[in-house]
Amino acid sequence: MNYIKGIYLTILVTVMLNFEIKYEKKKFIATIYKYLLEYLMLNEI
Repeated sequence: MNYIKGIYLTILVTVMLNFEIKYEKKKFIATIYKYLLEYLMLNEI
């Protein structure tokens, strides 16, 4: 299950970076992605 979550987090990071590059004007949404990612990573620990 950790392997699947690792893949999910990797995809989430990729989407977040692509979103941030293409839509720099919508920083608040990118921030939401960052908080979501941090939340998931904290749950893994």
